[in-house]
Amino acid sequence: MKKLSVLLLCAALVCASCPGLAQADSTAASINASIVSSTTHFVTAPFAGTLLPFTLEAGERVTAGDALFELDTVKVYAPQSGTLSAVFAAPGDAAADIIARYGALAVVEPELPLYVAASTSTADKDDEDKYLHAGETLYLKCGSEKGTGRVTSVSGNDYTVEILTGDFVPGDTVRCYRDSGHDSDSMTGSGKVQRYADSAVTGSGRVLRVHAQAGDLLKDSVGKADVIVANIIADVICALCGPAKAHICPGGAFICSGIIREREEDVLRALRQAGYAVDCRIARGEWVCLSAKPL
Repeated sequence: MKKLSVLLLCAALVCASCPGLAQADSTAASINASIVSSTTHFVTAPFAGTLLPFTLEAGERVTAGDALFELDTVKVYAPQSGTLSAVFAAPGDAAADIIARYGALAVVEPELPLYVAASTSTADKDDEDKYLHAGETLYLKCGSEKGTGRVTSVSGNDYTVEILTGDFVPGDTVRCYRDSGHDSDSMTGSGKVQRYADSAVTGSGRVLRVHAQAGDLLKDSVGKADVIVANIIADVICALCGPAKAHICPGGAFICSGIIREREEDVLRALRQAGYAVDCRIARGEWVCLSAKPL
């Protein structure tokens, strides 16, 4: 009995000296830590296009695989009628890489590949035969070979005749006449047959689909559209904006981008001269995008 009393007394003394042992620890274990946000993922467009209207707002929860945005892709049309002689681009290619390597996404050989670089220096002495008009038809002759052509440009004594019919080859010297009988009194001059350069098909962004293959016969776009987009260098935009106007539907727009700031004024001047009113301007860094409506 004494031994039991001594043991109980020792146990009481130990508990008194170590109060933490007198009761079970009811406090949960804790760990020092910092809260870190998950990695932010930036959503970028896989190819060039126009962002269509969307309802997504900041703060909304999304799940992997959800469709967030929809792009209306930029279609690249044949710059002129002819034969698609080569296609360098394939779906998934970056347009800039293909153009840097080959000079174009594809190449179109003109439907009418030959022209006469003519001069009035050999024309009939009559001044009337030296005064030519763009669009008029001339009759061509080289030896026994005959054909027809259309004047496409006039600059001083020089003019260009696009060959419409006739079996001519580059290097031929061709005489041009206003009279179908090739009367010498109607001769407007002569010149050498030359070949037009092939048309390079260019674009920007990433290639989504290729709708044609080498050897296909192509027609340039002659219809009308609500919006025509030209994402190319300033010189081409300046040359294109006038002809493009005829293919824009009423209320439509001509959107031109890829303009460096140094050339913006040149493009604005060309748009005004072609009969457009600029209604929107977006600038990012050294690049400018303009939207204009035909007046």
